[in-house]
Amino acid sequence: MGESKAKYFILTILLLFVLVGMITLVFNLKRFSFAGELFILLLVILFSFIALIGVYGNNNWGFTLMMLVFTGIIADILLLYYLRGALTKGILWLIILSTIGFVISVRGIKRKEVEYSEEKEEKVYTNFEPGKYVASNRGTVYHAPNCDWAKKIGSKNRVWFNSDKEAKKAGLKKHSCL
Repeated sequence: MGESKAKYFILTILLLFVLVGMITLVFNLKRFSFAGELFILLLVILFSFIALIGVYGNNNWGFTLMMLVFTGIIADILLLYYLRGALTKGILWLIILSTIGFVISVRGIKRKEVEYSEEKEEKVYTNFEPGKYVASNRGTVYHAPNCDWAKKIGSKNRVWFNSDKEAKKAGLKKHSCL
Protein backbone atom coordinates (compact mmCIF):
# COMPACT_ATOMS: atom_id res chain seq x y z
CA MET A 1 0.00 0.00 0.00
CA GLY A 2 1.42 3.39 -1.01
CA GLU A 3 1.96 6.18 1.49
CA SER A 4 -0.97 8.21 0.14
CA LYS A 5 -3.32 5.21 0.28
CA ALA A 6 -2.24 4.54 3.87
CA LYS A 7 -3.03 8.16 4.78
CA TYR A 8 -6.39 7.80 3.04
CA PHE A 9 -7.17 4.64 5.01
CA ILE A 10 -6.11 6.16 8.35
CA LEU A 11 -8.04 9.38 7.74
CA THR A 12 -11.14 7.40 6.75
CA ILE A 13 -11.01 5.33 9.95
CA LEU A 14 -10.40 8.44 12.08
CA LEU A 15 -13.32 10.25 10.43
CA LEU A 16 -15.56 7.24 10.99
CA PHE A 17 -14.84 7.16 14.72
CA VAL A 18 -15.07 10.93 15.10
CA LEU A 19 -18.36 11.20 13.18
CA VAL A 20 -19.95 8.32 15.13
CA GLY A 21 -18.84 9.98 18.37
CA MET A 22 -20.22 13.33 17.24
CA ILE A 23 -23.54 11.72 16.26
CA THR A 24 -23.95 10.27 19.75
CA LEU A 25 -23.17 13.66 21.30
CA VAL A 26 -25.53 15.53 18.96
CA PHE A 27 -28.48 13.22 19.60
CA ASN A 28 -28.17 13.83 23.34
CA LEU A 29 -28.82 17.55 22.85
CA LYS A 30 -32.20 19.26 23.02
CA ARG A 31 -34.13 21.78 20.91
CA PHE A 32 -32.20 24.49 19.09
CA SER A 33 -28.78 23.17 20.03
CA PHE A 34 -29.79 19.81 18.50
CA ALA A 35 -30.97 21.42 15.26
CA GLY A 36 -27.89 23.59 14.94
CA GLU A 37 -25.49 20.76 15.69
CA LEU A 38 -27.31 18.43 13.30
CA PHE A 39 -26.86 20.99 10.52
CA ILE A 40 -23.16 21.36 11.37
CA LEU A 41 -22.77 17.58 11.43
CA LEU A 42 -24.33 17.25 7.97
CA LEU A 43 -21.96 19.90 6.62
CA VAL A 44 -18.99 18.10 8.18
CA ILE A 45 -20.08 14.83 6.55
CA LEU A 46 -20.45 16.51 3.14
CA PHE A 47 -17.06 18.23 3.27
CA SER A 48 -15.43 15.07 4.65
CA PHE A 49 -16.68 13.10 1.67
CA ILE A 50 -15.34 15.69 -0.78
CA ALA A 51 -12.01 15.87 1.06
CA LEU A 52 -11.64 12.08 1.03
CA ILE A 53 -12.00 12.10 -2.76
CA GLY A 54 -9.08 14.55 -2.97
CA VAL A 55 -7.01 12.60 -0.43
CA TYR A 56 -7.57 9.37 -2.35
CA GLY A 57 -6.18 11.09 -5.45
CA ASN A 58 -3.24 12.41 -3.37
CA ASN A 59 -4.17 16.02 -4.24
CA ASN A 60 -3.06 18.98 -2.16
CA TRP A 61 -6.58 20.41 -2.16
CA GLY A 62 -7.87 17.17 -0.62
CA PHE A 63 -5.40 17.30 2.26
CA THR A 64 -6.03 21.03 2.72
CA LEU A 65 -9.80 20.50 2.83
CA MET A 66 -9.34 17.57 5.22
CA MET A 67 -7.23 19.78 7.48
CA LEU A 68 -10.03 22.36 7.46
CA VAL A 69 -12.61 19.65 8.19
CA PHE A 70 -10.66 18.45 11.23
CA THR A 71 -10.21 22.05 12.37
CA GLY A 72 -13.97 22.52 12.14
CA ILE A 73 -14.56 19.24 13.97
CA ILE A 74 -12.27 20.29 16.82
CA ALA A 75 -14.05 23.65 17.05
CA ASP A 76 -17.43 21.90 17.03
CA ILE A 77 -16.35 19.43 19.71
CA LEU A 78 -15.28 22.36 21.89
CA LEU A 79 -18.73 23.88 21.29
CA LEU A 80 -20.32 20.58 22.31
CA TYR A 81 -18.18 20.60 25.44
CA TYR A 82 -19.48 24.08 26.20
CA LEU A 83 -23.10 23.01 25.60
CA ARG A 84 -22.80 19.90 27.75
CA GLY A 85 -20.90 21.67 30.50
CA ALA A 86 -18.66 18.69 31.31
CA LEU A 87 -15.58 17.08 29.81
CA THR A 88 -16.42 13.43 29.30
CA LYS A 89 -14.15 10.63 28.09
CA GLY A 90 -16.01 10.67 24.78
CA ILE A 91 -15.28 14.33 24.14
CA LEU A 92 -11.64 13.87 25.16
CA TRP A 93 -11.24 10.94 22.73
CA LEU A 94 -12.89 12.90 19.94
CA ILE A 95 -10.45 15.77 20.48
CA ILE A 96 -7.47 13.37 20.45
CA LEU A 97 -8.62 11.56 17.28
CA SER A 98 -9.43 14.84 15.53
CA THR A 99 -6.00 16.22 16.41
CA ILE A 100 -4.33 13.11 14.98
CA GLY A 101 -6.39 13.54 11.79
CA PHE A 102 -5.42 17.20 11.62
CA VAL A 103 -1.71 16.36 11.92
CA ILE A 104 -1.92 13.64 9.23
CA SER A 105 -3.74 16.07 6.93
CA VAL A 106 -1.13 18.79 7.42
CA ARG A 107 1.69 16.32 6.77
CA GLY A 108 -0.02 15.23 3.55
CA ILE A 109 0.14 18.72 2.06
CA LYS A 110 3.08 18.93 -0.32
CA ARG A 111 5.05 22.10 -0.75
CA LYS A 112 5.34 23.44 -4.24
CA GLU A 113 8.94 23.55 -5.35
CA VAL A 114 9.97 26.04 -7.98
CA GLU A 115 12.27 24.57 -10.55
CA TYR A 116 14.75 26.74 -12.34
CA SER A 117 15.96 25.52 -15.68
CA GLU A 118 19.15 26.67 -17.28
CA GLU A 119 17.90 25.40 -20.63
CA LYS A 120 15.61 28.37 -21.13
CA GLU A 121 17.18 30.76 -23.56
CA GLU A 122 16.47 34.44 -23.58
CA LYS A 123 17.38 36.86 -26.32
CA VAL A 124 20.24 38.97 -25.11
CA TYR A 125 21.23 41.96 -27.16
CA THR A 126 24.71 43.28 -26.67
CA ASN A 127 24.40 46.21 -29.05
CA PHE A 128 22.77 49.08 -27.20
CA GLU A 129 24.19 51.85 -29.35
CA PRO A 130 21.83 53.66 -31.64
CA GLY A 131 21.90 52.26 -35.15
CA LYS A 132 20.09 52.86 -38.39
CA TYR A 133 16.91 50.96 -37.36
CA VAL A 134 15.12 50.41 -34.05
CA ALA A 135 12.58 47.83 -32.84
CA SER A 136 10.95 46.78 -29.59
CA ASN A 137 12.29 43.60 -28.02
CA ARG A 138 8.62 42.48 -27.85
CA GLY A 139 7.58 43.70 -31.28
CA THR A 140 7.53 42.30 -34.81
CA VAL A 141 8.27 45.50 -36.76
CA TYR A 142 11.38 47.69 -37.11
CA HIS A 143 11.33 51.44 -37.61
CA ALA A 144 13.41 54.43 -38.52
CA PRO A 145 14.65 56.13 -35.32
CA ASN A 146 12.66 59.32 -36.07
CA CYS A 147 9.35 57.42 -36.61
CA ASP A 148 6.51 58.34 -34.24
CA TRP A 149 6.06 54.66 -33.36
CA ALA A 150 9.78 54.26 -32.65
CA LYS A 151 9.64 57.14 -30.19
CA LYS A 152 6.98 55.27 -28.17
CA ILE A 153 9.33 52.33 -27.51
CA GLY A 154 10.72 52.49 -23.98
CA SER A 155 14.47 52.94 -23.72
CA LYS A 156 14.87 49.61 -21.95
CA ASN A 157 12.91 47.80 -24.68
CA ARG A 158 14.79 49.26 -27.68
CA VAL A 159 16.83 47.00 -29.93
CA TRP A 160 19.07 48.65 -32.51
CA PHE A 161 20.10 47.30 -35.91
CA ASN A 162 22.80 48.62 -38.22
CA SER A 163 21.31 47.26 -41.42
CA ASP A 164 18.06 46.24 -43.03
CA LYS A 165 19.41 42.68 -43.35
CA GLU A 166 20.15 42.47 -39.63
CA ALA A 167 16.57 43.44 -38.72
CA LYS A 168 15.06 41.01 -41.23
CA LYS A 169 17.37 38.25 -39.97
CA ALA A 170 15.89 38.82 -36.49
CA GLY A 171 12.46 38.02 -37.99
CA LEU A 172 11.18 41.60 -38.07
CA LYS A 173 9.11 43.29 -40.76
CA LYS A 174 9.67 46.75 -42.23
CA HIS A 175 7.32 49.48 -40.98
CA SER A 176 5.61 51.88 -43.39
CA CYS A 177 7.86 54.71 -42.16
CA LEU A 178 10.79 53.22 -44.09
